Amino acid sequence: MKVAVLYPGMPRVNQERLENHRRHLLDRHDCDVFISTYDSNDRQRQQERSSGHSSGLVDDEIEFIKYYLPSCVEIQNEDQLCAEKIQPAWNMLSSMGMTCPAGINPLISLMQFYKINRCYDMMLQHAARTNTSYDVVLRTRFDNLFEETLPLQINSFLNIPYGSDWPGGFYDHMAFGDVQVMGEYCRLYSGLESGSHLERFPILHSERVVRWNAELRNLPVRRFGFRVYLRTMKWWFNHWAEVSGIQQICGDAQQGIVKNFKVLCNGTAFYYNGTEHADRSDPNNYTLQAPDPLPWPV
Repeated sequence: MKVAVLYPGMPRVNQERLENHRRHLLDRHDCDVFISTYDSNDRQRQQERSSGHSSGLVDDEIEFIKYYLPSCVEIQNEDQLCAEKIQPAWNMLSSMGMTCPAGINPLISLMQFYKINRCYDMMLQHAARTNTSYDVVLRTRFDNLFEETLPLQINSFLNIPYGSDWPGGFYDHMAFGDVQVMGEYCRLYSGLESGSHLERFPILHSERVVRWNAELRNLPVRRFGFRVYLRTMKWWFNHWAEVSGIQQICGDAQQGIVKNFKVLCNGTAFYYNGTEHADRSDPNNYTLQAPDPLPWPV
C-alpha cells in the first residue's frame, strides 16, 4: 500500500514523536512524506513553549524535520505569509459575515487549513512528476502521538477517528482516504478563500468547518476507533462510543477548561484527571468520547 503522509503546520517535533511515528506509521507502510511548515520568530516560539503545549521540543525544529525523510518540504516565513495571504483572507471573510468564537485566533485557524491545502498540492505535483500513484493519503500532525499502528485501509471513505469532536464538528487532527476524497478534505481552504458557500460556513471553528465541508461535498464519512493523543496530554479522548453526562467537580467552565471531572457511562462513573479543552456554553450537555478501556473506575 502506497501512502502519502501530509504534515502541515508548525513543526512541534522531538525524538519521542519521530520514533512514535516511525514505529506506528512511517516504517509500517510504503510512505512518502510531504511537509508544509513555517518558521517563526523567537518571540512566537517562546510564547508557544511557555504555553505548556510544546514541552520537550528540539532546539532547531526546522532542521529536525529532515529526519522524517520528506519527499517534498515547503518552509515559509510565518509573518510574511500571514501579512500577504492569511490576514487579507480573514478580512474578506469577516466583512462577509463570518465570525470566530472567542478565544480562537482566526489567523491560526486559516493558516492551518492553508497548510493542509499546500501539502495536498505538493503531493499531487510530486505524483505527476514521478508518475507515482497513492492508495491512501493521510493528513496528520507532528505532535500526534499514537498508541498503536494506524489501521490504514484502502476505501472510498473520509476516515476520521472517533472522539474529540467539539459540539457540532468532526475531530480535526487526523484523517485519511483516497486521493479524490482527500482532495475534497484538504482543499477546504480554497473554498474558504473564495468566499463561496459562506452561508454553509458561518463560524470559523475548525472542527465544525471540517464537518460542514464534508456535508457540503457529500463525502461518505467513516468513523473508527483509534487511540491518539496530542502533545503532552495523557489521554486524548479519541476512541470508543459516545459518553454523555459530565458532572463537573472543579474547574472553570467560563474559560472552557474543566479539571478533574467525572463522566458517566451506563450508570458507572469514571474520573478523568487532566485538562480537557472544550467550548462549553452548557457543560451539562457536552458530549464526550472516552478511551477504551476507560481509566480510573470509581
